Amino acid sequence: MDAPGERIKLGLLCLLLLLMLGIVCSTAVGTYRAVRSFQQQNNALETGDVSTIRSWMTIHVVAHLYRVPEDYLSHTLSVSNPDVLRHSTLNQLASKKKQPVNRLIQTLQHAILDYRKTHHALSLSSPLRPSRHGSKTSHAVKTVPKPVLHSDTKSYSSTIGRPDY
Repeated sequence: MDAPGERIKLGLLCLLLLLMLGIVCSTAVGTYRAVRSFQQQNNALETGDVSTIRSWMTIHVVAHLYRVPEDYLSHTLSVSNPDVLRHSTLNQLASKKKQPVNRLIQTLQHAILDYRKTHHALSLSSPLRPSRHGSKTSHAVKTVPKPVLHSDTKSYSSTIGRPDY
């Protein structure tokens, strides 16, 4: 026969096991939600949705991701020193300008949309893909049209010369 102490130990062990199982399930659900949110934000960024601008971004990052010249954005924000602007987050810029960061982000969103209206062919010609290179200077990318192939051969990407599969 089991002693009462053994039953208590088994009950506690079962309780701890159920608690751990609950924590694992909760963590798995949270991870799933985070991955889905990341995928949605990434898809929005690739389509050029300006609602993905966040306060931790710098003007340089915003200009690069949305394919808008940094000078255009700095002029829009009326910032005279582009070197300071390049390394300051939007949150820091809003603090310096003594305005809410949301207003600064809205200003940038409107500026990007206005730029796209006036430069329609340039801003929508290729999908938005962040560069994988860590260079500090921005380089103009020469766009060469892809050849149309009707067989199972490889074509080369128009911007970086790597094969598309």
